[in-house]
Amino acid sequence: MVDISLTLGTHRDVGDLAADSLFQIFHVRLSCRTVLLCSPREREVNNGEFVHKEYAEIIDNDAMYGFSDEGFDIYADYGGLREKLPTGGHSKTGRALALLYDGRYSMFKSYVCQDQNLGQNGYSQIVDDILADEDDLNPNHDCMVYEAIHAKLDRGAGMTYQDWIQYTLIRYVQQLGPSVEISK
Repeated sequence: MVDISLTLGTHRDVGDLAADSLFQIFHVRLSCRTVLLCSPREREVNNGEFVHKEYAEIIDNDAMYGFSDEGFDIYADYGGLREKLPTGGHSKTGRALALLYDGRYSMFKSYVCQDQNLGQNGYSQIVDDILADEDDLNPNHDCMVYEAIHAKLDRGAGMTYQDWIQYTLIRYVQQLGPSVEISK
C-alpha cells in the first residue's frame, strides 16, 4: 500500500479541498487503481450549523460526479459524515442530528435539535418531523431506515447517536444502490 500525503497552501490534506481544486492538482498517473476517498463535509462543520428540515448545502457531493473524467477509477466517501466517525455515541450533551440522503437531488436532508443539553435525547424532539416527510422521502415505502425508526418507536425505544450514524449510512447506500453500475 502506498500512502500519498499532500500539503497544499492552507489545506492540511486533500480532505479539505473542494472537488474542482482536487481535480486540478491531482493529475498523478499511477500504475494502479485509484480511489478518490473524500469527506464532502468539512471537518469544522458542527451539528449546530445544519438547518432543521432543509437540504444541507454544507455537504458538497460534487466530487461524486466527474471523478472518472479526472483519472480516478472509484469514488468513495463517508456518506455525509465526517471522515472521522465518533468513537462513543453516549454523550450526554450535543445536538441530535439526523441526515437522510435524497438521491433525487444528491443531497442530505437534515433534522437537528438545537438544544445541546438534550444530547441524543433530542432525537425525540425531531422524529415527528422525520416521519412527517416520510411520504416524500420514502414514496415506495421500502426505506430500511424508516422501517428501523418505526420498529424503535413501536418498542418504545429512544434513538442514539450510534443509531443515526448507521441510519445515515444505510439510507445513503440504499439510495445510491440503484444508480451503481457493476462491471464484470
